[in-house]
Amino acid sequence: MQVLSQWARYSARLVSIPAATLIALAGVVIGLSKLSIAAASEDVRVVATPAPQIEQATFPLSFEGIASYYAHAFHGRRTAHGKRFDMYEFTAAHRKLPFGTILRVTNPRSGECLLVEINDRGPFVKRRVLDLSYAAANALDLQLGTVRAEGFTPNDMVRDSLVLLFVGIRYEPYWADPTAVTIVEQFDNFSRAVRAHRMHIADRDMALAVLPSTDAEGKTTLNYALVRLSPLVRTDDSLAAMLP
Repeated sequence: MQVLSQWARYSARLVSIPAATLIALAGVVIGLSKLSIAAASEDVRVVATPAPQIEQATFPLSFEGIASYYAHAFHGRRTAHGKRFDMYEFTAAHRKLPFGTILRVTNPRSGECLLVEINDRGPFVKRRVLDLSYAAANALDLQLGTVRAEGFTPNDMVRDSLVLLFVGIRYEPYWADPTAVTIVEQFDNFSRAVRAHRMHIADRDMALAVLPSTDAEGKTTLNYALVRLSPLVRTDDSLAAMLP
């Protein structure tokens, strides 16, 4: 009974407060709430981080023709580039292309693709366009036959601050901002980089990267790396989603 009596007196006091006063109090409460929300919004700032730049590249050069291979008779001999020929590396000879050119060679009959580096001159047989190393020919399942070649010269692979990537079993080329990749392993030998990438060829988040570097004299050299794409680009419209 005492509790009910106290509640009745409290209710009577509320009723006795003029309506204008109640409205004013409500306005003050709402105003304070808005100020609190505004202050909280200023304290929590969301900084938008731009997504790493990635764009599909096109091969500056392409040609078709008959390819052959050379192996044991030349193994260990010096190439036109000055280095010794290693039949187990992924290299090729071409009559005119600059040394260091990277070609994506496709065997149309089998559908096999491979990246090779030009490091020698040849072939010196009419109507042949490439002499592949033993390892390259074996990977392409080719001894003598028609191939399609697309590629980049060393000058083509140097583009501002972007990195050239080859991704997937088709070695699709892309230009990427350096922040879009993380280096897993770095190489100064092209063939070792290709072999490392081929071990992860089915992983669309892994790529073979060409890393140009310039010395104090302004001379540019090419290094290679196995890289992993940043999680920031693994979205529905990411590089991985664009791959076949």
